[in-house]
Amino acid sequence: MNCISKLYIHININQQAELALILIGLCSVLIYKIYNLKSIINTKFINKVNEAYLAKKEYQNYILFLGIIIPIIEIIFHFFKLRPKSLLLINCIIGFLFLTIYILSTKSKFFF
Repeated sequence: MNCISKLYIHININQQAELALILIGLCSVLIYKIYNLKSIINTKFINKVNEAYLAKKEYQNYILFLGIIIPIIEIIFHFFKLRPKSLLLINCIIGFLFLTIYILSTKSKFFF
């Protein structure tokens, strides 16, 4: 081999090494951006799932609150005889229905 062909091979190897480093760098940046985008999407998805879950739990808590407070208020009304006709039985049934709906909503996805 003559000197010129050795120089050409040496330059060619250097260029290939530079191209390989550039490709590795670009691939690294691409992979980083993909994982960064994936983590952002997962975070937004998790936030949306958490928002939906919290909204569901909020409605469940409303029903639980009504199921507890309606019979308690009616018991107080009955105890102090604030109404001429007691609605204790009706309001306890309504409270029991709310508590049943709450329990079923925690066990099944049909209600919420």
